[in-house]
Amino acid sequence: MALLEVRDLNVCYRKKGGLFRKDKILHAVKNVSFDLEENQIIGLVGESGCGKSTLGRAIMQLESIQSGSIKFDGVDMQTLKGAKLRKFRKNFQMIFQDPYSSLNPRMTIHAAMDEILKLHTRLDESWREKRIVELLEAVGLNYEALNRYPHQFSGGQRQRIGIAKALAVQPKLIVADEPVSALDVSVQASIINLLSEIRKRSFISFIFIAHDLSVVEHISDIIMVMYLGEIVESGPAHEVVANPQHPYTKALLSAVPKITDTPENNSRILLKGDPPSPYEKHTGCPFFSRCPMSKPECGTSAVSLVSADGSNHLSSCLYPEEVKNL
Repeated sequence: MALLEVRDLNVCYRKKGGLFRKDKILHAVKNVSFDLEENQIIGLVGESGCGKSTLGRAIMQLESIQSGSIKFDGVDMQTLKGAKLRKFRKNFQMIFQDPYSSLNPRMTIHAAMDEILKLHTRLDESWREKRIVELLEAVGLNYEALNRYPHQFSGGQRQRIGIAKALAVQPKLIVADEPVSALDVSVQASIINLLSEIRKRSFISFIFIAHDLSVVEHISDIIMVMYLGEIVESGPAHEVVANPQHPYTKALLSAVPKITDTPENNSRILLKGDPPSPYEKHTGCPFFSRCPMSKPECGTSAVSLVSADGSNHLSSCLYPEEVKNL
């Protein structure tokens, strides 16, 4: 049994239409299904507004779902409310994109960490003190950080504190919502390496959300590519990067800068137009209007994630064999 089982998940938002106008429904996450195994990292990638953060927040029970199911360690998350949900939350934690907003500026790091341990553990004061020091050392910070405030740290250090907070209750799953996008490039690698080390020594599963495929490739076992609320490609990280089977994945990969790129020799795939409105319903491929290899049937034929060769590399493209020619 998988640690996390997501089936046909849908998250929608209603926009009030006002007088003489109908309400609009925004489909932020549409029919998403996947499994996450223990000690596995799934990289969820897509451009801004595609629904990946909404999916992460829904898994964390921070967003209401309209339909579908989320099972964590065999427990149906929709059955957990109030005190039961608060007690169960120690099993799954979240690392946020902006580390400063997730820290109370009026609390020292010691006070913030101690608050979490008081809430979720039965450790006495001396053991809590030892645990806090252990957590800070685990993320590369020393004892001197205890009595400092969030504004006294750099962005990278604040993200390390956010990681320490997530680790405090020994969760089985951590959802990292673009944890490096707000950091300098020089700092991003150290945070990525830190998360990889934590997975190796703690056997924690991760959902790593990002918009940069080159970052996701280095940390993930599985990559899921999201577009307009739908998963359009999924598979082993090296397979998705080496042999993309959806044109949107190919376009994302082409956007990663290469040393060989020059103004005369640029391999980037330029997409036409803008993404369609998430308020609009569509029956075919969500990428149809921008796809450089689209055919009329792509906009009308129902699509689903399938394997072209019987492997666990899945794509919703009707013509995956033609993607290599883009």
